[in-house]
Amino acid sequence: MNKRWAMLGGLGLGAGLMYILDPAVGRKRRKGIADKTGSIRERSRAIGRVSRDIGKEAWGLLTEARGVFEGHIEDDETLTARVRARLERTLAAPETVDVLVENGVVTLAGPVAAVDFDRLVSSVLRVKGVRDVNDQLDVRPTANGARDFEDTPAE
Repeated sequence: MNKRWAMLGGLGLGAGLMYILDPAVGRKRRKGIADKTGSIRERSRAIGRVSRDIGKEAWGLLTEARGVFEGHIEDDETLTARVRARLERTLAAPETVDVLVENGVVTLAGPVAAVDFDRLVSSVLRVKGVRDVNDQLDVRPTANGARDFEDTPAE
C-alpha cells in the first residue's frame, strides 16, 4: 500500500515539475504563479493597513469618550481659535461673523446668508469642546452671502 502512494506521489510531483519547467510555456506559467503570489502579498499588506487604521480610530474614539466622561473643559481662547478656523473653512466671508466663547457656549453674531446658516451652526456644534451655540446671527436671504450686506445696516 505504501509503495502505491509513493509511486502516485512521485508521478504527481513529476507531472507538476513538467508543467512548471516546460521549455515551451513554462516561463509563462511561472510568471503567472509569481503574479498571483505577489497579489496575495499586496492584499495581506492592505488588510494589515486597514486593521491598523481601525485600531487607531477605535483608540481615538475611546480617548474622546474618556474626555467627555471626565468633564474636561477647554479654555475659551482655544475654543475661539477652533471656531474661527471652522468658520474660515465653512463661510466665504468669515470675518463678518463675531465669535464669543464663554464656558463652552459659543455666541455667533453678525450677518450671514440664509444658505450658509444651517451649515454654519452645525459645523460649529461639531467643534471639539463646544457645548452649545447661542445664535444671534442676522440671517439675510441673499445669494452672494455676507459680502452683499457688509455696509448695509441691519433692519
